Amino acid sequence: MTSTATMHVGAVFAERYEIVGRLGAGASSVVYEARMRPMMRRVALKLLRTEVAARPDAAERFLRAGRQLGELDHPHVVTMVDVGVGDGVPFLAVELLDGETLAAKLLRDRFVPAAGALALLLPIVSAVASMHERGIVHGDLKPSSIMLARQATGHLAPKLLDLGLASIGGRPGEAGGLEPQYQAPEAASGAACVDARCDQWSMAVILWETLVGRALFPGPRPADIIGAVTHAPIPPLAQLVAGVDPRLDVCLARALQRDPSRRFPSVAAFARSLLPCMDDADRARWASVFGTPRAGEAPGPAVPAAHDLAPRYSQPAAPPLGEPAPSVERTMVSVEATMVAHDSGPLRPSLPSAAPAALRGGGSSRPGWVVPAAAVVVLAMAVGGAVAVMSGDGESERAPRVAGSANTYPVALRTEPLHAHIDLDGEYVSAGVLLREFPRDGRSHTLRVYAPGYEPQLLTFANVGPGELVTLTPLAARAPPGGSAVQAVRP
Repeated sequence: MTSTATMHVGAVFAERYEIVGRLGAGASSVVYEARMRPMMRRVALKLLRTEVAARPDAAERFLRAGRQLGELDHPHVVTMVDVGVGDGVPFLAVELLDGETLAAKLLRDRFVPAAGALALLLPIVSAVASMHERGIVHGDLKPSSIMLARQATGHLAPKLLDLGLASIGGRPGEAGGLEPQYQAPEAASGAACVDARCDQWSMAVILWETLVGRALFPGPRPADIIGAVTHAPIPPLAQLVAGVDPRLDVCLARALQRDPSRRFPSVAAFARSLLPCMDDADRARWASVFGTPRAGEAPGPAVPAAHDLAPRYSQPAAPPLGEPAPSVERTMVSVEATMVAHDSGPLRPSLPSAAPAALRGGGSSRPGWVVPAAAVVVLAMAVGGAVAVMSGDGESERAPRVAGSANTYPVALRTEPLHAHIDLDGEYVSAGVLLREFPRDGRSHTLRVYAPGYEPQLLTFANVGPGELVTLTPLAARAPPGGSAVQAVRP
């Protein structure tokens, strides 16, 4: 049986897939870029890990999900190319897309105005509705599951990258390995009666975060996040986003009801309720897909305002609209420090968890990187104590600084493009940013920075960092028509 974790560049899998490089790895699978013989079509090849395949029914569920993905044939779901068992390993092969995930976009831009947010997410809602019509509950929707694929015309085509729990051999109600901040309360608490209304909740959380620019349910540990999902007050958009359409707030309030019976009857109904918040052209387009709002789909009671219930977490207060954010000392953690190990490829940067410095009506769109002090402690442990402090007006374009000592030296660098992977001494460590301290022992270390469609770079260093920015050169000569292919695939 082939080892899914050690396939080298140039290896051939199942007699027809030539490995180009590794795209990511998660708890259940490993994803490679490969060329499919004989056409040499570039694909994302997802291999189920051996230990996962050994679980009862896991391989069967994985392969069944691949076949279901192929049957969907939806314009906003990634296209299935092949599914089967090769060299003893269950695998899926899907189209290789050029673009970035919604998670990456939010990491860079922080938020998306309402018109753009709806334009990005309504296509995904239509894909989820199509899944529900076939009896498939995704169960693991999140920004890193949504690919914003660049078309040859320059337009973005949002695409769902997978079938969620079905594609990793999970079952509704099993939250292990998932991101609890996007799980519906009934799923996060482990209830057995999980259905399509969980996906509606997840889409509403994603839309809320896309509009506001911060995590709706922050917390330093999964248990704290689950507590917030099940009990913490949900702030109305009007408290955080200046000039928001009040109808949008009401729609989200209903979709985010903790009692599933009080949500919309379907994700399609949720989508129909959002149509009045769109411009005429987009409203007409999506009305042809979902129909117009029907009787009984009027929003229900609103979610309690944040000031109506005791907050579960202490967050910095937002100054009144129009007033500048105060200049304060902010605790900064790198992209790497906020990455969470999960089943969606390379470690994914999580959204900044603190409240915006002011009601969102203008100002910088860059991430604030503010986290609660308790979270800093946990995240610092995850990266060996590599945490830096910057003033409130510090430059966020550069990798955060790490303070060295007499016995250590810092390495703080970021990559261009941001989705580039970083291997340290032959082992994958992160994507986009590396923030670590190294012992000043004279030992030489090697970094390999690589991304599909770019020339890889090797950097060697000892006792001093290799610099703050690594810029990869595109393989322009080898790029296919329409641009180079870059995939952010959920392993």
